[in-house]
Amino acid sequence: MKNLMTQPRVRVRVGPTMFAATASVVEDTPEEARAREALAAKYYGWRGGPLPNRWTREVLPVAIRLDGAVARQEPVGGIG
Repeated sequence: MKNLMTQPRVRVRVGPTMFAATASVVEDTPEEARAREALAAKYYGWRGGPLPNRWTREVLPVAIRLDGAVARQEPVGGIG
């Protein structure tokens, strides 16, 4: 987290495409609740009610916002 807070610029690969993005810790917003619920649903099959464990209640969710510009297009078939 310290690295993220010092340098929020990141790169994200989606399939063969690399995007420039900005990362931030999500705290005290409706987005935080949605992130925690999504984690609980994905990893624990959560479907409502109290979050199932300490990790889903206390982990620091991180938002990744794509800048929209493609940083790099990887060749099909792997990294080149």
